Amino acid sequence: MVRLPIAALLPLLLVAACAAPESFPQAAGTPAEPAARTHALVVSGSALIPGRAGSGVVLDGTRIVTNRHVVAPRGQVLPVSITLPDGARRKVAEVRISDRMDLAVLELDGPALPTPCWRAAAPAVGERQWLIGSPASGPTLTTGQVLETDVPDAKFGALYAVGTSVAPGYSGGAAVDGQGCVAGITTAASGEGTVARAWALASPQVLREIARLGGAAPAALSATSPRESVGR
Repeated sequence: MVRLPIAALLPLLLVAACAAPESFPQAAGTPAEPAARTHALVVSGSALIPGRAGSGVVLDGTRIVTNRHVVAPRGQVLPVSITLPDGARRKVAEVRISDRMDLAVLELDGPALPTPCWRAAAPAVGERQWLIGSPASGPTLTTGQVLETDVPDAKFGALYAVGTSVAPGYSGGAAVDGQGCVAGITTAASGEGTVARAWALASPQVLREIARLGGAAPAALSATSPRESVGR
């Protein structure tokens, strides 16, 4: 298999705030439908850096996971706002960023949020996944098969590749497996057309890093081996 240079990976960040979709009709009837209800639009910015929009996914009742480059593009945490699919906005009480991978955890004020299923198993080559994002235009859901796993990158962390094209605004969004569990966090992209790939951080390493950053990670609810699913 031909691999694109890892240096060609680009973060999927939108340098302009966009509105959070109130629903994800493209996810209806797919394994990604439950996770879409726990999606978040994450917008960060300051006087020096205009609004930058990415995605996030609920970790548990009060925490959201996203990419570090969404909330701290230059290593310093920016003011952050959260919008949920129903349009509700939440204040961010605390931001923790990883020094090992492109990952951040946001602690929210307010009532508990519904929590998606998080997967314990590593991705397997050939399995199908569905990716959820917040692009300014274009589809909010895309799907493809896992092509590579555990590819090291000094900037982003160990990544796996899904054979699909993703637009700016997918950074920090959920990659969902055939059982509807969060299997990864979409982080970067490379290539175009038939060689387009979305790159994600696998859920097992995400959960381990969350535990290291402080605060218990949720128990992974899907510990079974992944199996290929049929659907849109």
